[in-house]
Amino acid sequence: MDRYPALEGLRAWLAWAVVASHVMQASELYETSHLAAWLFDFGERAVEVFIILSGFVVTHLLLSRQETYASYLRRRAFRLLPAFIVACLVGAAAVSIAAHALGPATAQSEWARHAQALAAAQAEHPWAHALLHLTMLHGLVPNTVLPMSQYAFTPPGWSLSLEWQFYLLAPGVVWLWRRRWGPVLVTAAVLAMYAAYAAVTAAHPQLWTNPSLLPGAAPFFLVGVASRFAAPRCAGTIAHPLALAALAFAALTALGLIALGLWAAMLAVLWARRDGAGRIDAAALALADHALCSPAAQYFGARSYSVYLIHVPILMLASAAIGGFAQMEAHHKAYLLAAVAIPASVVAAHVLYAAVERPMIALGARRPAPRALVAAQ
Repeated sequence: MDRYPALEGLRAWLAWAVVASHVMQASELYETSHLAAWLFDFGERAVEVFIILSGFVVTHLLLSRQETYASYLRRRAFRLLPAFIVACLVGAAAVSIAAHALGPATAQSEWARHAQALAAAQAEHPWAHALLHLTMLHGLVPNTVLPMSQYAFTPPGWSLSLEWQFYLLAPGVVWLWRRRWGPVLVTAAVLAMYAAYAAVTAAHPQLWTNPSLLPGAAPFFLVGVASRFAAPRCAGTIAHPLALAALAFAALTALGLIALGLWAAMLAVLWARRDGAGRIDAAALALADHALCSPAAQYFGARSYSVYLIHVPILMLASAAIGGFAQMEAHHKAYLLAAVAIPASVVAAHVLYAAVERPMIALGARRPAPRALVAAQ
């Protein structure tokens, strides 16, 4: 199966963009600093690119591997669930500690209120949250039915539920895409689902505060799926990747589609014609290769899932441990949180990856599948 090392490196950059965003949120620096506000918003865009990337990678796996649906789900479950369970256990404790430590003295802090709301929801409905998280379908449940269902234990887990919903349907999507009129039918279905979701959440915004229900993020998955199907025709065809990347990013960003602009720039790098590239394009591609394919990028890319899962519980613990947190200036909070939480996240993510994630991925891949789920392309 062909690999895309640049996409592994992209995962690293996206994961740490999300960490930076949550440091800005926890410190509340985003309320007073334009740069911090940009970083905070960019974390959301990074998650959107993660979703596109998931659509691309899962489609690639389905087209490249021959396996049954059961084997496919087994591998995906072993990929996601064990590390998620560990992160939830750590997160449940971290949320309770932070809610207690940040108590009434910081009642005006959004971060403290968030920790207290999470702790209250977990204490009131522990078994409902636990069982839903074990199925990774917690993102389906509206907040009006089960408070904080999307965020309990480890808040980034809302997107894990979204991923799992896509995984359940992805083989059917890929199969249909390869039929006559398949791309049209899939695109029409996705747009209809998204329109319905947008209408419901516009009328009732309290139901889902993030698009943890698949229709809310389906267009991003669609972009990833379509990109993978286009890859065989487009790879090695872009003669001027720097100009195309800059133009696509600028145009899509101007339309407010920053995640799509970032993905378009990434595709320009992936599909660049390397032979005979001009001096400027060659230099830009070399820089991109260094940023995405260096040993450091590959190391952190391999651990990006663990970083994504564990960094918010660590930020909760760090904010609880910093005395006088409420009285500090926001930029001092940000410096202290970054100094404590970033190194701790690096260490914790490595441990989670080495002790749980990697062994469970290997275990999930042990049983060979006798029958093709989707014919290889």
